Amino acid sequence: MFKKSFKIVGIILILGLLFSFSLVKAENNNNLDIYFFTGEGCPHCAAMKEFLLNDINNNYPEVKFHEFEVYKNRDNALLLKEAAEMLGAQVSGVPFLVIGDQTFVGYSPTMSPDIIKERINYCLSESCTDSLNDILITEPEKIDNPREV
Repeated sequence: MFKKSFKIVGIILILGLLFSFSLVKAENNNNLDIYFFTGEGCPHCAAMKEFLLNDINNNYPEVKFHEFEVYKNRDNALLLKEAAEMLGAQVSGVPFLVIGDQTFVGYSPTMSPDIIKERINYCLSESCTDSLNDILITEPEKIDNPREV
């Protein structure tokens, strides 16, 4: 009887630990910040923004977008340059998207959506580092009222 009780308690403890680990993982993965650098009048930026608003917003409620217009806002252009340097990326133009520590330059409706969704899914399941969070927190004066998409 003692052995049977011991086994039951052991099973309950193991199940409890497994359940608590899954809660911790889910808690860590419930939000993802994505940084979208765009230029007013840029057709590729407009196409990416439409994709982000219509597809990602509707299917990924845990994703939060931060939009930075760089053509008319010098501070946002400097933030783009700093972000690219920090992430080791070449900025050849906009749109420029940052998801975790990965960057995406340009937009093609035939390829980009799948690649972006793949990265979002990975970051939601594996907890990607929010690479720009430190810049935004330590240097908030660089951002002139960024818009959330």
